[in-house]
Amino acid sequence: MGDEGGVECEERGREGWRRRRRRRGGTGRRRRWERGTRPRATAVAWCGVDTARLFVALKLPEVWLVCLDGLQRRLRSEWEVTLPDGRVRSPVRWTPRHSWHLTLHFLGATERRRIAETSARLTQVARQHRPMQLTLGELLPLPPDAAQRLRVLSVAVRDGSESGALSSLATDIQEAMVDMDGDALEAMPPPTPPRRRRPLAPLLPHVTLGRVRDRTDDDTCARLRAHLETLPPLPWSPEALMIADAFCLFESQLEEGSAPVYTELAAYVLSGDAPMHAPGA
Repeated sequence: MGDEGGVECEERGREGWRRRRRRRGGTGRRRRWERGTRPRATAVAWCGVDTARLFVALKLPEVWLVCLDGLQRRLRSEWEVTLPDGRVRSPVRWTPRHSWHLTLHFLGATERRRIAETSARLTQVARQHRPMQLTLGELLPLPPDAAQRLRVLSVAVRDGSESGALSSLATDIQEAMVDMDGDALEAMPPPTPPRRRRPLAPLLPHVTLGRVRDRTDDDTCARLRAHLETLPPLPWSPEALMIADAFCLFESQLEEGSAPVYTELAAYVLSGDAPMHAPGA
């Protein structure tokens, strides 16, 4: 959207706000968008910017899905309670099997016109890396700090290489996307403050099996975390190995009252036929 379109969009919003305020007799608080704190999704739709919620991830092999499905079923049987009316209550909102993946980087709201550029950058990153061997690890409650409220139940993923190939791949993806993340914010009209650059975060590879419901009380969260710590090491099958030879770009579409829908937009083969970038380049 050009500057003229952004100004016109803002002016329509301001005029609508003035009319509503006059109907209230000239009183009332300023709207959030005028204070520069408008929610991202509302702002993007308000300005008519066509965006996609994107993330980069590894797809999981069938042997991992089978192993993780068995673990999730076991935990659900231990934590779910069937009420007299037949409803099932659980402190955890379990993620469906078809949505499991290993996130490498979350881009957020990105203008659709820039997806081609995003894809080109990811292609270049893929050419700099070779396939790697990954294994399933231990149960990983998140955040890992026991003093914090339990939010996510996941299984850690271990990198089989001594060089940290998985972390290196994630870092290169983050660096390639550093000026793309949430770029739809750039299209917001003033007075939105400048977007702050997020620091690159170290990768904590995991597969999410469930998220603790917001209404779950703190005591229950503490008991769930304590229960996870008492479980014996997970007996993964020796065949539960993953040769990661490609990563994918996904679009996440949020559906009211249901799990997000993930659509694969493109896949990138780890060919290793391009030189690694020079440090500081």
